[in-house]
Amino acid sequence: MFRWLLTSAAVLAVALGWYQLFTFSSTPGAQLAAPAHWPREIPLPSASHVPLLLVFIHPRCSCTPATLQQLGQILSSTHTTVPAAVQIALVVYRSQTVNPDTYPATFEPAKFLHTPAQILPDPNGLLARRFGAATSGEIVLYAADGHLLFQGGITPMRSQTGRSAGAEALRNALATGATQRKAASVFGCPIFFPGHAR
Repeated sequence: MFRWLLTSAAVLAVALGWYQLFTFSSTPGAQLAAPAHWPREIPLPSASHVPLLLVFIHPRCSCTPATLQQLGQILSSTHTTVPAAVQIALVVYRSQTVNPDTYPATFEPAKFLHTPAQILPDPNGLLARRFGAATSGEIVLYAADGHLLFQGGITPMRSQTGRSAGAEALRNALATGATQRKAASVFGCPIFFPGHAR
């Protein structure tokens, strides 16, 4: 009887652990609204005559490689001219209170994207806040004329690649230039906690 109870308790504990892990992996992060038009006070990067795609990243987020891998797949599966016709910037959170030498990035962009990407340090998440990106992996895509085409995440859950509504919406925005009206859920770690920086 005792062995049966012990076995039942162990099975229940494992099931509860898997449930909590699945719930954590499939719960989207916080989202804010990105500006409908590129903010005038922020200078456009050099190639302002092409669409601009920003990927907001927290360097300690283990979900980042999945986002970059998914983005690389989207770029390679979309029309072959798209990688050359969109400027990509990785906006990487930087704390002003933590020594950068002890705050390493957990990703290698070139390994996943296979296309040039500019890396923009983001002290205390100022750019992330301005563009409504509260969760690592948030992507915003602006057309060359500065209007917002896409906002959201592109992975189906944390640290996973595969089909997702966000990936399809971004692919459509890149291929057609059509505005995607609904923000896609973002699955990743918080970039910052509302009200203060880390």
